[in-house]
Amino acid sequence: MTHTVLIVALCICSLWLINGLMIQKIRQWYATEVQFALLAGIVVGPVTQLVPLEALGDVTTLMEWACRITMAMALSSAALQMERHFLKDYRRPLAVIVIGGMVLMAAFTTVLIQITLATGWALAFLLAFLLAWILTPTDPVVTATVVQGDQAKKLIPAPMRHAITYESGINDGLASPMVMLAMALWLSLTQGAPLESLHWLLMTVGYENVLCAGLAYVLGLVAGKALQKAHSAGWMSQSTLLPFALAFTLLLLFGLHMAGMNAIIGVFIGNLGLSHTVSANEDLQQEEMQSTLERLFTIPVFFLLGLVLPRQGWLSLGWMALLAAVLIVLLRRLPALLLLSPLLGPLKGFRTAAWLGWIGPLGVAALLYALEVRDRADLDLAWPLVTLVVVASVLIHGSSSIVSARAYARHTAPDYRS
Repeated sequence: MTHTVLIVALCICSLWLINGLMIQKIRQWYATEVQFALLAGIVVGPVTQLVPLEALGDVTTLMEWACRITMAMALSSAALQMERHFLKDYRRPLAVIVIGGMVLMAAFTTVLIQITLATGWALAFLLAFLLAWILTPTDPVVTATVVQGDQAKKLIPAPMRHAITYESGINDGLASPMVMLAMALWLSLTQGAPLESLHWLLMTVGYENVLCAGLAYVLGLVAGKALQKAHSAGWMSQSTLLPFALAFTLLLLFGLHMAGMNAIIGVFIGNLGLSHTVSANEDLQQEEMQSTLERLFTIPVFFLLGLVLPRQGWLSLGWMALLAAVLIVLLRRLPALLLLSPLLGPLKGFRTAAWLGWIGPLGVAALLYALEVRDRADLDLAWPLVTLVVVASVLIHGSSSIVSARAYARHTAPDYRS
């Protein structure tokens, strides 16, 4: 076991070094660090068996916490880097993208899954509905690798990049109650479990999400005020912001999870509260350091995913699952944003909606929900299908992000992109 852990640690450290040395070159190859980490995991695991799967121990718990911590870092980074005026100026289009987009994406994904994989009508619809909500959230981890970097900043207007970042932070948490509702419906049909709608409304929606968001925001404000006062009093240096933000993020993640709340949305909202109190002080903004910390957690989780990819599960699904994965990546989001385009205010327009609709990758959020559903609902189909869709998204979205950004920039005035 110690030998295996050391091999995994050496591989991850090597990937960090390669990423630090070659990140700009990697992006010139129309690739991302996520793709390289995933490929490295596949080579070290399934291809060479340098790290056999059985040597990793409890893979489910390992992947669950790797996903949670990685998402927490990505959401913390997104919240702390968000410009203060963005939410106020773009609250309407953002609400349309988050709420309308989630509903339409879930609907389109349900239809795609049912067409490609379904057998019986009622059972297939509920199964497709559950899997669709797992695959609905836009992933903040993969999104960060797509919309960050010098090329993305030069080619794509800041409001569009902020909109995707903000959306990926919000809808990850908002998808949770719908996943729980879909799972309850599935259990009611397949196992005869009682469907307690009041319990779902009060506990899942009210306690786990609404109360969690309110509590996290208040804690963020309190932490931010304390940070401001300590900075004004000269008790801290600028370099202590990063460990403070890291400690606050992990405190929210572990504390809210122990309280049975939705720690994912809590981390995002809590760091928004923190950013609303400290972002006015230019000395406290450390975007590059925060982004670097986020990338440090992104590489390990996709390396681990490469190690544990369910090859036998993929084979058991058949070739139609591959077709389903590609169709979901291509058609889950783009039609939704095009339909919503007239409602997007300053973000409306065919080209803008098309780019927003194309860049909406799946990743760690879907993996986490798939693991939870597999454990709670005893649904073995969730993990292989979701991992197949995530891999397809990482390959397609990662390789096309700069290409699509350049295509958008060629047809957009330079002054609009500034």
